[in-house]
Amino acid sequence: MLTCLYLLPAYFRIKFKLFFFWCPNLSSECKTLPDCPIKLDMATDSVDDMYDKCENDMERQVKTFLSNEQNTNENFKQAWNKAEEYYKSEWENNPQLKKEQIMALHAYTLEDPPLYCDFNEAVRTNKSVYKTKFQYHTLHFYLTMALRTIKRKAEEHCVTVYRRTRCKFSRDVLNKQIRLGAFSSSSMGDYSDEQFGTQSCFEISTCFGASISEFSEFETESEVLVPPYEVFKVTEIKESSEDNELPCEVVYKLQSTKTTRSNLNCALFKKKHLHGFN
Repeated sequence: MLTCLYLLPAYFRIKFKLFFFWCPNLSSECKTLPDCPIKLDMATDSVDDMYDKCENDMERQVKTFLSNEQNTNENFKQAWNKAEEYYKSEWENNPQLKKEQIMALHAYTLEDPPLYCDFNEAVRTNKSVYKTKFQYHTLHFYLTMALRTIKRKAEEHCVTVYRRTRCKFSRDVLNKQIRLGAFSSSSMGDYSDEQFGTQSCFEISTCFGASISEFSEFETESEVLVPPYEVFKVTEIKESSEDNELPCEVVYKLQSTKTTRSNLNCALFKKKHLHGFN
């Protein structure tokens, strides 16, 4: 049953990315708002493979997926081709990551085509068909490996990021653990402008998210991408009143537990692997 639970990236674009968070049942433009509060939970239907201990196996396997995914998904094909052109013009002579990792990050941030919409809907909901009908193995794998690589090189282990949204969320989650369940964009520094939403705000301490601005279509934005497998604890929920000045009607504070949960870790391979790392 379709629920108010899909998680899409924090931005939808006009002239630049807008931080527009967790809005389900979206059209291709990612503009439709939900008519019910979105439940915050452990996102148990998520495609949360983190390829821990099987990245070399997946590196080989994903090459068999790429051609079919390009042939059956026009948005992915266009985005991947644009990302390859970007790599050749900007990074080929001095790559900071593997070619496909840079391409995945850039493809994810593209305004046209808006690949992130359908991709994150699939990531949020496709656990049951991951081994059979999931159409984004290439993008999912290289995004995941890019974040892990960037994070290993980062000076700061954990960072605080911010998000605004026009959506409503469940409030019965104080002191409970949740996951975002898809790849989630956020802003460093402070909340973005109020035009991007004043209903719900999130202050998120992430220890597995990584800065991707360097590879984004929008390089000037201080963007951090949080993976679907990071586990958070909701440590505070504040509601706006006459006695306080909050950036949104409700402000959620999420603290990373510094752990992950990957129910699909290395699920494409018979060998048993660990389900996450700290």
